[in-house]
Amino acid sequence: MLAHALDIHPLEFRVGDFVEGLQELERHPITSSRVHDFLIGAPLRAQALQPYLFWNTGAYTRNLIYRDAFFEVLALCWLPGQKTPVHSHNGQLGWITVIQGEVV
Repeated sequence: MLAHALDIHPLEFRVGDFVEGLQELERHPITSSRVHDFLIGAPLRAQALQPYLFWNTGAYTRNLIYRDAFFEVLALCWLPGQKTPVHSHNGQLGWITVIQGEVV
């Protein structure tokens, strides 16, 4: 198991476990289906992400958790009323999950 200095609790799914799971995905062809299945089975909680959560009253924040040649993991933090314009990611695939709050 990957040790990570900012992991919160050894009995829960940690950020280090999440990153280790992504690295395991890279050992075989990466498909949308495999990533989706991984995300469904990767129950990160807000408590585990706490060290990566930063807000700004002027705009939402993009807080880098992990990056390699295949994956970039960010904690995106919006305060009520903040938004981002519709935009593309130049053909890159992306997945998002809401850990805390709601998308409206």
